[in-house]
Amino acid sequence: MPAQGGPSGGSGKRGLWIVLIGLLLVVLIVGGIIAALTLGGDDDKDDKKSDDSSQSSDPSDDPTTEPTDPESDDPETDQPTDPETSAAPALESCAVARPAAASASEPGRVASGGISFPLTRGYSDGAEADRNEDAFDFLTAPNGQMKVIERTKTSGWISMVVVGSVKRSDGYTDVQQAATSIAGCTARSARIYRNVTDIRSGTSEALDVGGHDAWRVDSEVEINEPGLKSTGDSMVVVAVETGDPETFAIFVGVVPLGNDALLSQLNETVAGITVD
Repeated sequence: MPAQGGPSGGSGKRGLWIVLIGLLLVVLIVGGIIAALTLGGDDDKDDKKSDDSSQSSDPSDDPTTEPTDPESDDPETDQPTDPETSAAPALESCAVARPAAASASEPGRVASGGISFPLTRGYSDGAEADRNEDAFDFLTAPNGQMKVIERTKTSGWISMVVVGSVKRSDGYTDVQQAATSIAGCTARSARIYRNVTDIRSGTSEALDVGGHDAWRVDSEVEINEPGLKSTGDSMVVVAVETGDPETFAIFVGVVPLGNDALLSQLNETVAGITVD
């Protein structure tokens, strides 16, 4: 069925509608472009804010981390060794002293090296004592007493108390080091002990001898000597600062292991040491 109306009036209206529809399409297209640009910009801002937020919350990038205290890891900050209680290493070998005459002893005392001790009950200071004190060849002018403990046909065992001195120039640095060195040299001396099986360190302590600095070292020397009942000695060594700038005075006493009576007597002798 055909359209209704006349042909000339219908042609003018169609042209007007075409123009209106074209304008509407242009408006829609331009509006869509503007909206897209606006939304894209907001998304970029949001992404940037998100990136900034994640960067500021990362603790690994924080430059304000507290520095490590440089003193806490410094090995040099360890407590220093107190020089007042530190001694130089003990000597492994003691120099042989040059021959010298012992100083004259006061009646009732045995003297040498600037110190003396009282005569010990039951001990002698005769020719036999003189021969045995010479075994302490690392002491200058050794002078002492001895007591026979046992004798055999070929050997024997004695107790000995002796005083002398050592020279600082031979490596002795202070009373502690000197006492420790002499204790070791006595125990290792082939002229004093044979067949040593053990050397045990004991007390090591400071002493005061008439106002003079001194040091006492106790030790035990165990031996296995065929034909002897004795099994070794208890030893006491005392080094004394007498004021002589060249020497330290030395006392050495040895009594048989397990002989408490002689050990007690030895301690009395040590208590009787004086600086002359």
